[in-house]
Amino acid sequence: MFILRDKSHNFLMKLVLIVIPATSFLYLGFAQIFGLPGETLVLAVAAFISLVLGLCIDFSSRQYELSGAAYDGQIVVTTPEDGPKLFSLRLDGDLETLDQKASIRFMVVPQEDLVAEEV
Repeated sequence: MFILRDKSHNFLMKLVLIVIPATSFLYLGFAQIFGLPGETLVLAVAAFISLVLGLCIDFSSRQYELSGAAYDGQIVVTTPEDGPKLFSLRLDGDLETLDQKASIRFMVVPQEDLVAEEV
């Protein structure tokens, strides 16, 4: 499983979204002004590097979501035959530290899926 740490993820995001495009277009501008060689090659290499790093970020983000690590717990939905839907919260962490978080995130799980996973 390939999951980036938060610092690595944030660094790569800034690199792909800001640093590489800014540097490549800065070179393109200087190449036009000062006649520097290989502006097309520099832009192509920068685009390729951005693409590869972007794919790594995307793959890592998907793995993070699928692993369940992105969530603080589950909202279990039970649908009885004779009544309204019931929702129950399952918190994965310590309830005492909940007030120290800026936000919490729950995954909605139907009761049937939860029973199938626990078997």
